[in-house]
Amino acid sequence: MKKLILQPFVYAQEKQLLLIGLSMAFLGCLLQLTKNVRLFSSLQVKSVPVPPTLLQSIADFGISTFALTLTLFILGYYINAKTRLVDIFNTVLIAKLALSPLLIIPLDYAMDLLNNLEEQVKQDQKIGGDYLVMFLHITLGAFVVLLCILFSRYLYQGFKTATHVKKNAHLILFVLLVLLVELCIPSLTNLY
Repeated sequence: MKKLILQPFVYAQEKQLLLIGLSMAFLGCLLQLTKNVRLFSSLQVKSVPVPPTLLQSIADFGISTFALTLTLFILGYYINAKTRLVDIFNTVLIAKLALSPLLIIPLDYAMDLLNNLEEQVKQDQKIGGDYLVMFLHITLGAFVVLLCILFSRYLYQGFKTATHVKKNAHLILFVLLVLLVELCIPSLTNLY
């Protein structure tokens, strides 16, 4: 089980990865209906006044998954013409699965904590008074960083497995393209 979690692209079949990825994606879209949170892209979560509709949740997920899959497939095909679209799609689905705990933790409460901290910093107040709040900030920040590292690890691991990439220049291009796509996706999902 540990090997399956640490290296899913090596120890799981593509049909299993596809089934797990799609079912967890649908579950994530359903979870968004209960929260005042939208996942505009893999790395951008925003608090919204009303919960998104199912169509908005599915569209957000679909647009971000399609954009990242298409970009990585084009790069993968450039690196190795034998790269398969289903492998890249599974890579993106499993990588997004690493971010699904963001839908379970109470992000509204976390956003309020961060906004209060920002107000205290703006007003130049001492922040060290409430140690519990500081502990929660640090814990939440560490958890989010851990999830982002896991997302990046799965994305890199799956891309490397799918394309057999070996050159450092290709890896640098991979990182730059992922960041570029993740920055551009919110402008697409804000259109509706």
